Amino acid sequence: MLGLLRGPLFAALAEVLAAGGGVTHDIVWGPRSPAFALPGFLDAGWAEASGEAWEALAYSTLLVAAFGFWAWQRGVSQVGANRVLVYQYLITLVGVTAGVLLLGESLTANKVLGGAVILLGVYLARRR
Repeated sequence: MLGLLRGPLFAALAEVLAAGGGVTHDIVWGPRSPAFALPGFLDAGWAEASGEAWEALAYSTLLVAAFGFWAWQRGVSQVGANRVLVYQYLITLVGVTAGVLLLGESLTANKVLGGAVILLGVYLARRR
């Protein structure tokens, strides 16, 4: 029980309960709070959404979010956090690459340089 009173989760919860400042407080109670999105969420016109929109929502929720989170946690539990977390940096690289290939975003020198830095960092962290 005493172990629950330490760590980042307890610190974030204590900050919110104490109505302290900081990022956690702003997200829960400030202008970035999900509660501020509720009126727009309710007035979004859900009845007019197409079947494709509902399929996209199901895909995003079930496959991308749920399965992705499950697969990541399984990898962490099987291989260990120290070995897996290095690959978290590849998320940005995959996102930018998908934007260029699928959405037609421009491939600039900054993106190429950033991708090279990410790959070099992962390589250096993984080699022993």
